[in-house]
Amino acid sequence: MKRFWPRVYKFFFTCSPYLLLGFLIIVALTIVLRFYNFTEHVIIHFDSTKDALVAIYGASRLQLPISGPFLSIGPMVTGPWYWIQLILSRLIIPTNYAPWLLMATYSSLTVVTMFAIGVLLVNPVFGLIVGFLASVSPPQIFNAVYLLSHTVISFFATLMVLMFLLLVRHPRSRLLYLIWGFIASMMITIHYQTIGLIILPLIFYWYYRPHLKLVKFFFLGAFFPTIPLIIFELNNFWYNTRHFYQYLRYDQFKIFVPSRWLTFIIDFLPESLAYITGFSTAVSRIMMILLVITFCILAIRKKLDKRWWILTLTLIIQLIILRYYRGEKTPGYLQFLHPLIFLFLGVPYLLIKQSKYQSIILLLILATFLIGSHQTISNSLTPHWLTTETFENLAKIYELKPASAYRILSCGNSADPRVGALAIGLYLQNRYASDGLPLAYTSGACSLPKIPSTAKSEAELFPQVLQLTDFSVASAAAIRDAGWQEINAQHTYQSVARWWMDEQPYSIHATAWKVAE
Repeated sequence: MKRFWPRVYKFFFTCSPYLLLGFLIIVALTIVLRFYNFTEHVIIHFDSTKDALVAIYGASRLQLPISGPFLSIGPMVTGPWYWIQLILSRLIIPTNYAPWLLMATYSSLTVVTMFAIGVLLVNPVFGLIVGFLASVSPPQIFNAVYLLSHTVISFFATLMVLMFLLLVRHPRSRLLYLIWGFIASMMITIHYQTIGLIILPLIFYWYYRPHLKLVKFFFLGAFFPTIPLIIFELNNFWYNTRHFYQYLRYDQFKIFVPSRWLTFIIDFLPESLAYITGFSTAVSRIMMILLVITFCILAIRKKLDKRWWILTLTLIIQLIILRYYRGEKTPGYLQFLHPLIFLFLGVPYLLIKQSKYQSIILLLILATFLIGSHQTISNSLTPHWLTTETFENLAKIYELKPASAYRILSCGNSADPRVGALAIGLYLQNRYASDGLPLAYTSGACSLPKIPSTAKSEAELFPQVLQLTDFSVASAAAIRDAGWQEINAQHTYQSVARWWMDEQPYSIHATAWKVAE
């Protein structure tokens, strides 16, 4: 162990204290951008609220789901590993902010992993460049405070690239193949949009031709993360398989997606690059042109080794798949491409790598990058309006309706994000209880609960607090009969993680899996 850290220092920093200092500065910047005023920056919108409540209930009852969130393209579910990680984080970290802290940790580790990738691919200076790009990338900062299955993909995608580079150096390592397969399968089951990254192992196998005895370890590692989904399929009449067939065979052709190549290259790609870097779309178009020219110059000068060509081919295939994907395309869905994009944004460094002025040039480039994206970074650090409004409203509720605990009711599944935000806000401030003061969000078609006749007026019986109505005078049965339901961790977990137990899609009479004609 005494020799381990000196070897790490020599390999990653070439025994240069300046490189170590640069790395520490980037790590410090990363931590500040992701953890600054953390509790005020967490986003408690629809998905964040749902996922946080799943984590809280799963941890409190020591329950793990066997399926994950639904996809936007149809009634198919992902694997449960995203929710399982949130639940485990809540078990380990003694606060209801634990799921967001896990996201912030993943976002920070993405930066460190990008540094390691840069060192393995080129040198420590290149590692600092791509690490810096990942550190100040607005969506990476955003990932630290938003609960969504997409937000963890960047970290696993960087691990995919890291394992590729490690296997190039150690092509006979069974353990690395096992870990690579596990990471690939984990990433894909968290969200199927990452399935295209399986191209990287395929190209690796085609080029390096590892022995089949080694490849079997990749598949062995890939098998373990699929076990929960296999159990789900076996217990629910192949629910996912049937609906994927329905989508691939019929449903994808029912939606017109205007995405010609010109639109894809001129509009979508620059917008996506602008989203990742924080620059304007116009500047991103110029950056794309300069990067292509730089890459061509490096290719002509034979400055790119086979690893670069494998990564290039992987990126090109990913873009082709994305172009022909018949579904919603937004820059936020490209989390799985972030590590490759960061690497290619750092490609110009290869032109000046041998220059004696490289330090000055690099500082100027990085300073320009930081100045150009500072406004977007600043916006990423601004507290979300819903979080600010929720905590302000809760403070008013505590003042106007003093109680030790509260609970929020809604009329069915409300489309207003403020309802769920109030519920999770109570959990975050440890003011929720199942027997707390019932406050109903007054929207929807539900009527007031029935109560015994009294001389008091309706306003006296059901006083208003902001947009909430105090139902403390009504019984639980009366509230339920009127159509109101409580927004809490138990109900959310049951409806999104154990829905199949209620809907029973394995039944031939269930509507959940019926294939549309």
